[in-house]
Amino acid sequence: ADAVKFQTFIAEKFSSRADAARFARLQKFQLSFDEFAELAERARAKGLMFFSTPLDLDSARFLATIVDALKIASGDNIFWPLIECCAESG
Repeated sequence: ADAVKFQTFIAEKFSSRADAARFARLQKFQLSFDEFAELAERARAKGLMFFSTPLDLDSARFLATIVDALKIASGDNIFWPLIECCAESG
């Protein structure tokens, strides 16, 4: 493998608490920004590219500081604020 890819999100910004079961599932999969930074370090130590798909604006802003690339999810191909945020990161 040449790269590792993740999805980065903040459950509170990605899903409604109204759907308690879905929200609880998402929280189980959510990693902290510190955990993502550690994963990026480990990937680079192994000679791997590290990239992720941000699912909210705060995640995109954070990822821009640690990733080699950002990927836009196909479901977000018209989420212009996210696309612009990612494009501005370089």
